Amino acid sequence: MHKRIAAADAAPESKRPRRGRMGKELTAEQKAIVKMYVTRGVTEGLVKCSHCDKEISSRNVDRWASHLRGCARTPEDVKAQIQPVRAADAAVVTKSEDPVTAAAVPAAVATPVTHVPHTPNPLGNGYNEVFKVHVSKDYMKFNAAHFIAYKVRAASTAGRGMGSNWVVWVLQGFREKLHGHNYRLAVTITGQVGPDGYVVDFGEIKKISRVICKELNESFLVPMNSDALKVCTSRTGELVAMG
Repeated sequence: MHKRIAAADAAPESKRPRRGRMGKELTAEQKAIVKMYVTRGVTEGLVKCSHCDKEISSRNVDRWASHLRGCARTPEDVKAQIQPVRAADAAVVTKSEDPVTAAAVPAAVATPVTHVPHTPNPLGNGYNEVFKVHVSKDYMKFNAAHFIAYKVRAASTAGRGMGSNWVVWVLQGFREKLHGHNYRLAVTITGQVGPDGYVVDFGEIKKISRVICKELNESFLVPMNSDALKVCTSRTGELVAMG
């Protein structure tokens, strides 16, 4: 099985049908380069990419080259070496159809792969745009159940009758039904992009949120007990909270 596949790989590509190439093909040297970056199993004869170890379900060298050009792990310099050229240009470059093995490729082709170093931000360190980050999580929601009631006004009136005094209690106002209010805390942090590429650290946001939430007690949640709200009675007898 292995010998039959090896013979098929070494066969001249000019004897195989060329379909769907749109006038572009690989030269003999480019095909030899492609064969350097694929591996073949000894027993199974499977062809795999040397970079991503993915199986290529084809024995066509052009299909191997197509996979290498689309593989994210293939170095850019290798992709540049196996770009297809037009058939007319290939005929001018080489007219020989003799099979070329990997051993016949010049040593300059098998250069070690070099990774392009990370380029710094072209904006440099002078990029000082200010961003605002709004954060509101589920644990930053609260609710408070309460009711508002008018005070009871009592009036004592001395009455005559049957030799005894009597007292009249005058009740004014009403009491609300027990109900609740929902509150939500939202944190807005203003900052600049740091050296790590982030505007703010969400760990710091959690710390700030916990400090704020710790100070939110019933004096804040219940309007009647809040120092920031002024509760007064309107002309229609309704309680109005103003802050």
